[in-house]
Amino acid sequence: MRRFLLTILALTFFSAGYSAEINFTTATFTVEALEAIPSGSTVLFEPGVYKMNEALRNAWQGTKRHRITYKRKGDKGEVIFDAGEMEGLLGLQFRYMEELVFRDLVFENIKFGLYGCKKSTIDRVTVRENKVTADGIVALLRCDHCVISNCEIILSDKAENGRGIAVWNGDYNKILNNTIRGRLRGAVKTWTSQNGDDRSMNLLIQGGHYTRETTEGSEDHGIYTHDCTTVVIDGVTISGFSDSSAGGSIKLKNDDNIEVKNCVFSTSGILLRIESQTWFHLENLWIHDNLFIDGSVGSWTPDLAPEGIVIENNRFLKGSVGIARNATAENFNKYSALAKKNGGIYRNEIAKAISAPEGTNVCGNFMRTTAVDDDAPLTNIALGKPARQSNDLTEQSVAGLAVDGNTEAGQEANLARTHPGEKRYWQVNLGGVAEIHSIKIWAGTEDLNNFDVLVSRDFMGPKGNGKDYGKEACVVKRFKAGTVGEMYELEFESPVFGKYVRIARRGEDDALDLAEVEVMGKMLTEEDPSSDPAHVPEQAPEPEEPETLAITDPNEISISPNPVADRLHVVAKSEIKRVELINLSGKVINVFEAPGREVELYLKGLGKGLYFVLVSTHDGNVIRNRLVKR
Repeated sequence: MRRFLLTILALTFFSAGYSAEINFTTATFTVEALEAIPSGSTVLFEPGVYKMNEALRNAWQGTKRHRITYKRKGDKGEVIFDAGEMEGLLGLQFRYMEELVFRDLVFENIKFGLYGCKKSTIDRVTVRENKVTADGIVALLRCDHCVISNCEIILSDKAENGRGIAVWNGDYNKILNNTIRGRLRGAVKTWTSQNGDDRSMNLLIQGGHYTRETTEGSEDHGIYTHDCTTVVIDGVTISGFSDSSAGGSIKLKNDDNIEVKNCVFSTSGILLRIESQTWFHLENLWIHDNLFIDGSVGSWTPDLAPEGIVIENNRFLKGSVGIARNATAENFNKYSALAKKNGGIYRNEIAKAISAPEGTNVCGNFMRTTAVDDDAPLTNIALGKPARQSNDLTEQSVAGLAVDGNTEAGQEANLARTHPGEKRYWQVNLGGVAEIHSIKIWAGTEDLNNFDVLVSRDFMGPKGNGKDYGKEACVVKRFKAGTVGEMYELEFESPVFGKYVRIARRGEDDALDLAEVEVMGKMLTEEDPSSDPAHVPEQAPEPEEPETLAITDPNEISISPNPVADRLHVVAKSEIKRVELINLSGKVINVFEAPGREVELYLKGLGKGLYFVLVSTHDGNVIRNRLVKR
């Protein structure tokens, strides 16, 4: 009997720790195989098109299983679950399961969601819909501690507008770095039907781009929070929603403890709303450090006065703040626990006068003196701007060569190049938030393929992975193939907004080789590029014979060392009149008046990058040479 019991215990222990790896192909994707997936499995799908129907859907979602990861096998190709042959959208909903992961998958004409799940993640999933748009094509319903991250949701139905992400009730969920675009009625909605009894709480909506690409059909706000408490909306770029009662980039209705920060609003602003229901109020809001390219912050609160509202440090390029309809200074000025100060309108840059009840705390705001010119021509806003890359192939192949205006691909001296390695990147700081309409990329002497183009308002670090890209980085284009010297052009139907543009290789042993990167757009803000973290290039192989390059012209003018760290020596056969230091945009940074045949320049405070040195001699010669500062 003892031996029998020990055997049972051993079998039980083994089952509890069991973790299977299951491989699917389009041929083995069957009802029986789906029903047989045990908890604790990793399920790998070979790239291909998996035709979906109700029987397969029921088998996949029907059994309650936990701790399962569903993902693409390998790092190439697409795994597409397609319900296009069905009459309407196919609903695929996993209910009351824990620790599920869906990664690198594509769902077409499928409404995909989790209900009552915990600690589950939907990551790098693409959802494409072109039949009947639903309200919440990706959804978290009554879920806790779940994440939707790095997903792309495209709604293209021509008959009606839909909503990208829906969050209904639940606690501690996150919506991170997603791209939602197309025929949008709305991008993200979080709400409850219980009027405060069972609310969406502790929700983070961070990063990403939400773009309404139509002016037709109904709309219902970009981000809509309804009966929510403790929500943070951080670093989201929203465009295409109209400046109307049905539109607006964000609508906050019957909420409390809501923070909106670091966002870019392209076509409309924020609407504050109180509506008479069983439970209605609006209190403890903190709206700060946002950029309103168009639109304002306005309130429509006919049923009750909002309390403890702080609106500060925002930039309104065309709009302002308007607080009306039953708002009172007494309630508006109440203490905000989020902002840790009394309510008020503080230190905003505005284009129109502020409207608020008499007695409202209003101070430190200033009126813009120049209007935004919508008809201003687009220019190459990357030209001469600070650039960096993962490392330099040689001391001369610096990142700045890709923003010097020279698109010639055949000359190595004109190219920004890195050593081969994992996830190599090149990045430019535009010097402020920009409205970007197109990006052109000229490849160098090597094939340029398998790369991403990213735009972000946050600094993107050196590691080149999703966690290090910045909280609102957006992959605006993914390329798979290319040829030497080819020019790639990205034209955006709606502008994208950001401060940084990055070209990133996805391979494990690829170099990055660029002749030029051109970013056409308009600058919206001007910021100090020196606020970026110091650039520490990745370790690269040392050259076999490191040496200093001296440049000598026919008039026997030499400049050395080049590249230079601190001191630059200029020696000429005839007497030097002037030495000018010029950046890539043509601006003269410094002029050295030092007569003689030899001049020493102290350049320790000069930033790293590519410059030009213009040497004028008394006998009329003018010589220009490139200089690399390291």
